[in-house]
Amino acid sequence: MADELLLVADEHAPVVISGLLQGFGLGSTQVPLNIIALSTLPRHIMTQGTALRQLMRNLGGSIGISILVATLAQNTQVVHSRLVEGPATDNPLAQAALPASAVQPEHAGRDGGTQYRSDAAGCNGRLY
Repeated sequence: MADELLLVADEHAPVVISGLLQGFGLGSTQVPLNIIALSTLPRHIMTQGTALRQLMRNLGGSIGISILVATLAQNTQVVHSRLVEGPATDNPLAQAALPASAVQPEHAGRDGGTQYRSDAAGCNGRLY
């Protein structure tokens, strides 16, 4: 049980460390930014300034998260399409890596088309 917890801790350590550093950095910058932004306002409009500052901070965070999620979705689709196009037998990179017998037609299929060998032995257990 303890060994499993150490394994999980080792795997997630970079994420935890970067999260702590980001949290510390944001916490260290927000207070000085609030002081700078609100120190020039007169006392009678300080509440409106604080509300406007919070609104802009929330909007900026929402827009930033939206852009990050859209970028993540796009990159996921690109990577998925690249992964799917690799194993095709008509892919020139796969044909170059496979032995000649793995990409040569063995015999004609029932519909007159050509069938290709699809065993993994010809590609040494690797997918391209």
